[in-house]
Amino acid sequence: AEGGEPAKVLNQDEDFMAGVDEVKKMYMEGDGKGGNLALCHGDLHPGSVMCDNGEGTVKIIDPEFAVYGPPGLDLGSLLSGVVLAGQHHKCLGDTEGASGCEGFAREFLKSYKEHAAGLGGDIVEGIIKDAMGFCACEVGRTALGFAGGRVWLQFEDEDLKGKGLKATVQVARELMMGRGGGEETLMRVAF
Repeated sequence: AEGGEPAKVLNQDEDFMAGVDEVKKMYMEGDGKGGNLALCHGDLHPGSVMCDNGEGTVKIIDPEFAVYGPPGLDLGSLLSGVVLAGQHHKCLGDTEGASGCEGFAREFLKSYKEHAAGLGGDIVEGIIKDAMGFCACEVGRTALGFAGGRVWLQFEDEDLKGKGLKATVQVARELMMGRGGGEETLMRVAF
């Protein structure tokens, strides 16, 4: 069955599931006050971002899931791809690759904060904290095989695949439980 034992472990974790419910409510209802909503891509992952270094352009594709929702949704979804890549490198013992993912996440969040500075520091930090919840959900969903066509941990070695899945599910749990720590939590648990 998809997800197997790791899915059962998360599903039976009351604290994790309470966090998922909070993130789901934020997605469905916003902040409950009618504020801090944005037009979001809705399925922003690294495969949705097309960069042309020669032209200096970035294009985002596949907008069919666009939604008016919490801005942390897109930020968390995009970061989930970086977390998953980092975990993949860790599984292989590729510390350079994992370090590259961490460096990308740091630079990406630094750039995000700089470009969103006009919103105010508290709002930006709130978006990043919300993003950790969305990131946790997406990391768990993808790792457990519930992300549609996205395939992850393509290892023939079943032991390596199992260890990678277990470690990544733990990362999803720790991100969810520590989402209030924002970027600090991401760097501490994901890389």
